Amino acid sequence: MTELKTPPPLLNPQDFIRGANAASAEIATPYNDPQVAQHPLFPVLCDAIAQAIYGKGKRHGGGATPFLDQPIFHYARMHGRGFLTGQATKKLEEAASTREGEAFVTEVLGAIVYAGAAILREQGKA
Repeated sequence: MTELKTPPPLLNPQDFIRGANAASAEIATPYNDPQVAQHPLFPVLCDAIAQAIYGKGKRHGGGATPFLDQPIFHYARMHGRGFLTGQATKKLEEAASTREGEAFVTEVLGAIVYAGAAILREQGKA
């Protein structure tokens, strides 16, 4: 197995996160770095994406309606990013105060989806 070179320290960690260094074959990006796939958060974030497609997101178009065309972004356009961050906060509060086990996990995954949507909006992608 070929081993990837360790990326050098970056001046701006956000450049690495956004894949700005993908043009350099010397630097691993989140898309080809095996450490990313082995990170304990990786399956959690994948579960959040799956929930957006197959869970509650299925009710709002799931795989049939492009994610950026689903109601979550309609309301974000109407009310701004505060809608998205507010929904994420509401879901976390509900999870912490009223949910346990799988219901807790499902609610927190929903919060992650709203937080991710807020990032997409902030980046001008939604």
